[in-house]
Amino acid sequence: EYAWSSGAVDCPAEEGNSAMIATRAIRMLDEAQRTGDPFFLHVAIDDPHPPYFVPPPYDTLVDPADVELPELPTETEQPAWQICVHQEGRTDLASEGDVRQLIAVYYGMIAYANDQMRRIYYALRERGLLEDTWIIIGSDHGAYAGEKGMFAKTESLYECLLHVPLIIVPPAGSSARPLTGELVPGLVNTIDLFPTILGIAGLPVPEYAQGHDLVHWVQSGAREPLHDCLFAQVGDYHGYLGTTYPTGMPASGRHPGLLQGARTLETSYVHDPDYGDEAYDLRTDPTEIRNLLGNGGKEIPAEVARLRERVSEFQRECLRLREELGVVPGDRGFTKGWE
Repeated sequence: EYAWSSGAVDCPAEEGNSAMIATRAIRMLDEAQRTGDPFFLHVAIDDPHPPYFVPPPYDTLVDPADVELPELPTETEQPAWQICVHQEGRTDLASEGDVRQLIAVYYGMIAYANDQMRRIYYALRERGLLEDTWIIIGSDHGAYAGEKGMFAKTESLYECLLHVPLIIVPPAGSSARPLTGELVPGLVNTIDLFPTILGIAGLPVPEYAQGHDLVHWVQSGAREPLHDCLFAQVGDYHGYLGTTYPTGMPASGRHPGLLQGARTLETSYVHDPDYGDEAYDLRTDPTEIRNLLGNGGKEIPAEVARLRERVSEFQRECLRLREELGVVPGDRGFTKGWE
């Protein structure tokens, strides 16, 4: 009922969604191995994801008292739409204990997902498949889990929603193995996965690909950054869905205009045609609370102005590619009744 609801699912851990998905994946490994052909297996594990409920004992794996609460903005520091999100999710009814419990359960959901991935890993090892199988762990988006006083997600471009895990494990017999454990600083993007997977498969990367082969970059010994900044966009929603709690987002978290943003390790900038642009100093304000462009009339920092121009360049590049490739925009599922 509330965005911050959390607790236990009334079923054994081995019967939860993520466990059943892992079981299905292991069965598919057997089917793939019987063919003797190369295979690509995409396993979409549910956890962690709203609603924040997980089978025992994962719901009590983390003590809520040990949870560190996120820094919260004042009402004057928040865009108007975030205040509406608080009202829809009934944040006002959530006690500190409720938020601590939700975050603790969220961590338990991560542990549950980790255990299911361990099952798949052991299945690969038992079948002798680790010698020539690449493993890539990623995610589609993050979650607020209490940051900014919000839960689940919204159509926004904040660090907690954009900064997702990315782990690439080479095969046990790969020449890339000696690089395991080395720290390579720099920005990477989920668009890099497309050319990376093509490179692993020994296939050519199309000229239109906007990403880079991460494995080639690491193996080449190059330490020049692949990206000087990262881009993201979301919104432009004109569908019929309103609030989709407990799994989705509040209606006030959807944006009719297209949000476009760029970020470096130091600064983030978001162009928001609906509620005004935002920019944050990630060194001093990593949870993006104090908008450098708030209250109007402020001088735009040079780094923010540069990112704003880079967003415009990115938009022009995407429009050029759309024209060259003949991409036809789809209806994005906005035909009434699809939901």
